[in-house]
Amino acid sequence: MLIVFVAPVIAVAKESVTNHSMQELFALENTTSYQYDEKRHLELLDQPWSGAGLLFASTDGTLIKLQLQPHRKIMAITPTEMIYFDQEQDERHRMPLGFIHPLTHQALMFQKLFLGKNDFSEQYAVEYSRTDSSWSVEIKPQKSGQTDLLKSITMKGSLTDQLRYLEMTEFNGDSSVLSIQPIESGQHLDYTIERLLREATGQ
Repeated sequence: MLIVFVAPVIAVAKESVTNHSMQELFALENTTSYQYDEKRHLELLDQPWSGAGLLFASTDGTLIKLQLQPHRKIMAITPTEMIYFDQEQDERHRMPLGFIHPLTHQALMFQKLFLGKNDFSEQYAVEYSRTDSSWSVEIKPQKSGQTDLLKSITMKGSLTDQLRYLEMTEFNGDSSVLSIQPIESGQHLDYTIERLLREATGQ
């Protein structure tokens, strides 16, 4: 998911990210579902790629991206592994999060964002910006390395509604924008997550 989100240019006061500010903006109190729309801008494509579907996030760090358009896919991050299932191609992949790879490194960063954690290593610069009506958190690696796919990750939102924008830019020039709108929360969504994980792993 990479992002280009165009917003009005405004002067903002910048401050260091604290655990309080991260938890205030992101921390989950219960399992939550979101509707998302995604646009990817790829160097090899003349037109942006578009997708849409649902996201599920639980307090244990499990994240599931259920792509419904243009065709059905399940992409999951659990506390221990990454899972990928393409229903149209009947293709499945699993990778332990302990395996050193740029994709697992990226997955761990997303977990921290959705859980409102600010325990990013010293390899990353984290900048928190806030006005009376909006906020943003930008994360950048201090220097590029083999464990980094992303040049930057930015989460943006309004203080008056729950719509969020996740913007990502890769070192190769590709980028994407993900708009996220909460739908509902509650323990009943844990059953949906469990069902999707069983489907993705072929159980």
